[in-house]
Amino acid sequence: MKRLSKISIIIPVFNAEKYIQDVLSDLIKQTYSNIQIIVVDDGSTDGSRKIVESFMVTDKRICLVISENRGPSSARNLGIEYAEGEFVRFIDSDDRIPIDSMENLVMPFLKDQEVDLVIGNYICTAEKNYYTGETIREEKKTAEEFAKMFVSQVKSFYFGVPWNKLYKKEIFDRNHIRFDEKIRWCEDFLFNIEYYKSCNNIYFVNKKQGVYNYFEREGGITVKLSDWSQTEINRIDKLRYEKALEYFDKYGLKDICSLEWCYSGLYYKLSKLAQIEKGKTLKGTYQDFYGLLSEERVYRYICIVNDDTKLAIWRFLKKSIEKKKYRRAFFLFVIKEFIATLINSKIPFLKKKIKANIPKFL
Repeated sequence: MKRLSKISIIIPVFNAEKYIQDVLSDLIKQTYSNIQIIVVDDGSTDGSRKIVESFMVTDKRICLVISENRGPSSARNLGIEYAEGEFVRFIDSDDRIPIDSMENLVMPFLKDQEVDLVIGNYICTAEKNYYTGETIREEKKTAEEFAKMFVSQVKSFYFGVPWNKLYKKEIFDRNHIRFDEKIRWCEDFLFNIEYYKSCNNIYFVNKKQGVYNYFEREGGITVKLSDWSQTEINRIDKLRYEKALEYFDKYGLKDICSLEWCYSGLYYKLSKLAQIEKGKTLKGTYQDFYGLLSEERVYRYICIVNDDTKLAIWRFLKKSIEKKKYRRAFFLFVIKEFIATLINSKIPFLKKKIKANIPKFL
C-alpha cells in the first residue's frame, strides 16, 4: 500500500455562517487525517470568516484564502493553486460529510495506481428523485465502460457535480483543467467532462452512509435558474450538450447521448402531461401527451432503455407505440396520476414510502 497521501479539500464560502461550522466540524473529525482544508472566502459579508479563523486556532490543517466575490468557479480554481495534496476534493459550504468519507474515497487510489478518479454515492435531502448512485457496484471501470454508464444518466447530479468525487491534482495540472469562470451554471459538468477525457480507469464507491450529504437550501451555492434569462440558460445548455456529444463520440455513443439528453425523465414528463389541470380539457391534455409519446425518437429511446431493464412500464409503452394505442397509454397515466394525487392529499404518511419505490430517472 502506498504512503498516506494528502488530500486537499477546497470549500468555496460566500455568506455561509449558518453552515460552515458544521462542515469544518465534519472535516476535522475525518478518519483519514492527512488532509489540507482550504477555505476560499469568496467575498463574504457575514461572519463566515470569523468562524473559519476560530477553527484555525486549534487545527493547523485549515487555511483561509480571501478573495473578492467572483463566484464558486473562481474560488475553486484559486483553491487548486493552493492545493498541496496529491488528491483534490471539492465540498460545498452548506452540506455535510460523513466521518469516513475521505477514507472511503482515497482507499481505491492507495490500493491501485491505475485509478484516475473515484466517485461515490451520496445522500440527498431534496425531494426531486436525484440519481444518487446507490445502485452502482463497488468496482473499477475502464474509460469505455464508464462512458457507457455515464451516457444512461448524462444529466444526473451523480456524474455532473464535483463534490462526490476525488480527483488527482496531477491530472488537473498536466491537462490544464480548471472551472470556466465565465459560467455560473453547470460549470461543474463541463469541468468533469474535461477530466473524464483524461481518465483511463474510474473506481466507484458505494457506502451505506454515502460519501456526501447533499442539502438543497434557500440561498445555497446551487444556482437558481429562475434568476437567469431563458436565452442564457439555452446558451449554456447548448454548450454542455455539444461538449457531451464530443466526449461520447469517441466511444460511439453520440446517438445514445442525444436521445438521453432529449428524453431523460420521459416517465415524469408523460406523468406531468397526464395531469388534468384546471381550465384544460381532457382532449387538450391528451393532445399534449400524444404529441410527446408519438415522436419518432421516443420509440428509439424506449427501445434503448428497455434493452437493459425489466420495468414493465417500458414494455407497456413500447407496445402501445407499436400498436398505435396512444389513448391506452394516456388513460393509464391519467389514472396513475389521479391515484397519486389522492394518496398525497388524503394519506400523507404513505407519500414517502410510495415515492421511495418509484424508479429514478425513468
